[in-house]
This record gives sequence, C-alpha cells and structure tokens, in this order.
Amino acid sequence: MDSEQVIFAPDKNLAWFVQQKTKKKIIPVPAGGQCYVHSQIPLKDVQKAKAKYPLAEIIAHPECLPEVQKAADIVTSTSGMIKYSRESKGHEFIVATEVGMVYRLRKEIAR
Repeated sequence: MDSEQVIFAPDKNLAWFVQQKTKKKIIPVPAGGQCYVHSQIPLKDVQKAKAKYPLAEIIAHPECLPEVQKAADIVTSTSGMIKYSRESKGHEFIVATEVGMVYRLRKEIAR
C-alpha cells in the first residue's frame, strides 16, 4: 500500500493492535468506536485473575483495551485463542474475551 495513513474501522482498540504491527499511521473511524463486550474487560480484573492463578497464561482479544493487550501473553482472534490453547503446554488460561469462549475452550481443549 502506497499510503502512509490507513483509515481503520470500526474499533479503536483493534486499530491500536494493528498500529503496533505497522509503521503506517492508523486512523480509527469513528474515533471512539469499540466493541461493547471487549471494552468492558478492565485490566484490574485481569490482574486479579493473574494473582489468583499465577501460572495461567493471559490470552486477550485484539478488541480489548490496550492496557489489557499489553498485559497479555498473546493477543489473538477467537480462532487464534483455540489454536494457541491447543498448542500451549500450559494448563491454565485467563481469557479476555466474550464469556462464550470459556465454554468453547472447555469443550475443545479438555486436558
């Protein structure tokens, strides 16, 4: 792509994630757009879970707040979460995404 700027919609947190991967300037449109589920996962809840499960790996969705993404061991899509959990040697995961993913992980990644 020849442009130095990319207009990115509709999620500002996903735009932040993409910005970390490129030298191009990412412009989120709308500026305040965000996923109502992922934007409601606060860092303090992730930290609280990590304190309770210190060996757990933190997996976050790229629509989570940047501070949650920074705290994560990996930031990936929902299908990437399944793949990562399957391939990981870990047995405990803190999953920062919609609650239905926990059921799916339990079903598909039983250890």
